[in-house]
Amino acid sequence: MKISDLPDKFKIPFGNSAGVGFIRPIPLPSQIGIQNGAASLTDGFPPLTFLSPDAGGYPPFGQDFNGILNEITSNTRWQNAGGTFTFDSDFASAIAGYPKGSILLSSTGTFLWLSTVDDNTNNPDSNPAGWTPLSTGRVRLTANLDVYVATTGSDTSGDGSSGNPWATIQHAVTYIATTIDLNGFAATVHVSAGTYAAGCAVNSPFVGDTGSVGVTILGDETGTYSNVLINSTEASCFTVTGGAKLSVRGFKLQSAGSSTPASGHAFNVAQNSSLNYGHINFGACAQSQVFISLSSVAVITQSCVISGGATIHLEIASISQIIAPTAGGNTITLTGTPAFSNVFVLCREMALVSITSADLTFSGSATGVRYFVTGNSLIDTNGSGANYFPGSTAGSTANGGLYV
Repeated sequence: MKISDLPDKFKIPFGNSAGVGFIRPIPLPSQIGIQNGAASLTDGFPPLTFLSPDAGGYPPFGQDFNGILNEITSNTRWQNAGGTFTFDSDFASAIAGYPKGSILLSSTGTFLWLSTVDDNTNNPDSNPAGWTPLSTGRVRLTANLDVYVATTGSDTSGDGSSGNPWATIQHAVTYIATTIDLNGFAATVHVSAGTYAAGCAVNSPFVGDTGSVGVTILGDETGTYSNVLINSTEASCFTVTGGAKLSVRGFKLQSAGSSTPASGHAFNVAQNSSLNYGHINFGACAQSQVFISLSSVAVITQSCVISGGATIHLEIASISQIIAPTAGGNTITLTGTPAFSNVFVLCREMALVSITSADLTFSGSATGVRYFVTGNSLIDTNGSGANYFPGSTAGSTANGGLYV
């Protein structure tokens, strides 16, 4: 077949001007026993229309011919014009899901979705699992973006607006990661008060994130920051890997963890990634509350609370660092004397902790070792003293570690 074989397009549907009485829509249910000779999508033209009138047959209706040809050519005309279809839940159910490779128009009409699996019944505009935006299909921001999550929301029928929020933080973050080009602007996920079973995992940079941090997960920054609780029984509350950047503020975080090494943390940041955090209430965690590793960085941007214990509060490893802004004037408040079974601050494998009393103060007490620095790493408190970090036992150094 050649390009020159391109057929003429339907400029109007067949029977476009057929008057009333000369065309009718073809119904889905069988019309047998309802109207002799009437066509339906179920039967087509019924058996009576294949018999001669002398044998008890019934002639087909011209209105039905006009009707079915009108419906077919209306669809063909839409496709001739380059049109695609948006997601249709009734249609998806009727066909047992869209096939792999099908293409749908987004609800905003600004980009296309490609199905990556067979039998896909997910609405890509609210649940992009099994769908991916085409390479030209991202929404390029021209202003900051705000999306919303609530315990009363829905990842299936929600649209991320304040009036129709999503149910999970992960869904909101996945939506931004797969459909949005930040174009240098900021996106904020607003999370309403309540208890959530998970935060989110981000494993690659957000497209168009050219600022210091383009995506913020924002809970409630009032009181002791416990109105929005992430209570994870498996994964870490927030995981940031693969060079991603994220800002998180206004949550209480606790994680029971599991046998997976990456679980049990409030924050797990790795692989050249970065995290800004503040106004966090650190509840009990099975492992270190803040774990920064593999050439990553964390910045403590606002005051925080520690209300639960862990093995370690700050664990900085493998050429990573944690800092507090100069003259930030923030405070870490410890309540109820939390226990740290290993150490409050662990700095290892050529890592850096740069936090001073001029930038960040500690209020309250904890039990456990104050610090341990090893493997040619540095804890730089700018002379804040050996008792700067909370704990009941003196800190120590080993294997080229330095505390100043």
